[in-house]
Amino acid sequence: MPENEVRKQLLSRIDRCNKIIEGLEGNPAFKLLIEDFKATAKRLDDNWQWITDEKTLKEAQITKMATLSIINTIDNYKHDLEMAQSELFKLDHPDQIIHKDYDNEGVGDAV
Repeated sequence: MPENEVRKQLLSRIDRCNKIIEGLEGNPAFKLLIEDFKATAKRLDDNWQWITDEKTLKEAQITKMATLSIINTIDNYKHDLEMAQSELFKLDHPDQIIHKDYDNEGVGDAV
């Protein structure tokens, strides 16, 4: 993919993440929603031992994963934002990137 297309996608991702984070982070309704999902997650955690049916247990596990996904929404977008910013920085400053020596060439030569 051409560099200008990668840059365009990264800038779009950064803009999208910023809008979502800014819109949700201080939103009182979203905070209440997160409280409800945390209560659901706690209720699931407190009741695993009582679920004997395999299908019901699987559904509870899926529900727990979904609640965690929603609970961690802002943190996940912050992580995506940081990753996109990091990739954009690498594109804009290729001379400042230190490449790792994965084949260990030269290791042990300075004895």
